[in-house]
Amino acid sequence: MKLSFTIVAVLSTAVAVMAQTNPTPSQTGGQSGQSQGQGAAKPPSPAGRKLPEAKTQEEYNAYKDAATKTDPNEMAAAADAFAAKFPNSELREILYVGDDPWLDVAAARAAGCRSAWMNRWGADWPGELAHADLEVCDCGELAARLGS
Repeated sequence: MKLSFTIVAVLSTAVAVMAQTNPTPSQTGGQSGQSQGQGAAKPPSPAGRKLPEAKTQEEYNAYKDAATKTDPNEMAAAADAFAAKFPNSELREILYVGDDPWLDVAAARAAGCRSAWMNRWGADWPGELAHADLEVCDCGELAARLGS
């Protein structure tokens, strides 16, 4: 479970960092021939999708802080605080992937996130919990189901 959460946290942070980074002309090969005042066109996101971006550094820092929580109660409180402070944030559109129905899926739902259950061993879903939004057996199936 900790490994799953660590992977999700690292991937989420990496996506957010990449979304916040704007390459300079020296990083993109100079981009000669552009008139001043015009930025280089950003390459399109995979399958034409726009990656979620924080609008401010404060929003990004609050998101990173919430993403580092491992305790379900702390995660829910941090997610609620983030949602209250940044109600229109693109970063709220998160899919939480985990392998434990109670610690991952239920906690994600409590935090207002969509959830995916990585059911590597074909276990039965606990009848007392509402189902995850998505069930996959491995990362390959997750990528295929998300259209990546």
